[in-house]
Amino acid sequence: MFPEFEKYAQLENLLAKKLAGHLDAKLPRILGQGRTRAVGLDLPPSSLERKQEFITLELPPPLVLPASVIEEKIRIKEELDLELKHLCSEEGSRSLASKVINNIKAELQGIKNNYFYADKFLLIPDKKRSSWSWSITPHYPIIEKIPPDLDYMVKAYTVAEEKVAQMVILPEEFERKLELSWLLAKHHSVESDKVLLSDVARMFMIVAQDSKFWGKPQKKYFVDVPDASFIANLVNYKRNYKGASEPMFEFMPATLNDSNKKNVYHIPLDREGTQTRPYVYIVKRR
Repeated sequence: MFPEFEKYAQLENLLAKKLAGHLDAKLPRILGQGRTRAVGLDLPPSSLERKQEFITLELPPPLVLPASVIEEKIRIKEELDLELKHLCSEEGSRSLASKVINNIKAELQGIKNNYFYADKFLLIPDKKRSSWSWSITPHYPIIEKIPPDLDYMVKAYTVAEEKVAQMVILPEEFERKLELSWLLAKHHSVESDKVLLSDVARMFMIVAQDSKFWGKPQKKYFVDVPDASFIANLVNYKRNYKGASEPMFEFMPATLNDSNKKNVYHIPLDREGTQTRPYVYIVKRR
């Protein structure tokens, strides 16, 4: 992508030098090595990400970029500015999102309530429209910080599907884990009849540990459970519970005052997750 810089990097053997700070990661990314900034996506940096890294490159003395590389940086910056101006505009971002949805094989897909969706995921831009996420409702991203690149956004959808498939357990099994999470949270609750849903979610990260951890509870056996795991299972539980009796738990909607708190959980009202309602407490029925 950057022939002048690549010649200079090879000449100076830049990758072999131990450069301080961020340059240790920045240089490989410019040269197409390492990983994209997208969280949860195991791919090399996109061409756009490489350009962003390149135009901000500054080397410490005694290293000096030759004039040919400086000219290349100026040209790439002009190209990138035009590219981002289009991609981050309202029209450009909607066009990109539409192309992504059309390139995905999903049971249901389209646009609803001004959200682009594919099955259970929404395609959400950040405030500047400079990166995207596949999210369960607008609130719980599965893959985030995806560059505005059609190929990367389509691939990220497949990865999001795989991640959620690994997270989600049968509703009956989740109910058993939810009960244990509720009991642990209730132990620390100031109210006897109502427990904060956010506290139960934190306890779920412990309850969800595998048998290796429970057989010998040690830090080295503790596995980080993704934050989205609880909401993915909660949504699946509410939609697909088929027990002989009514579900064990009831979820209490947040009041107007509760809605301003950080500890509410937004549960979808429609299949796609384009509409949500905040919930704050969980109550055991039986």
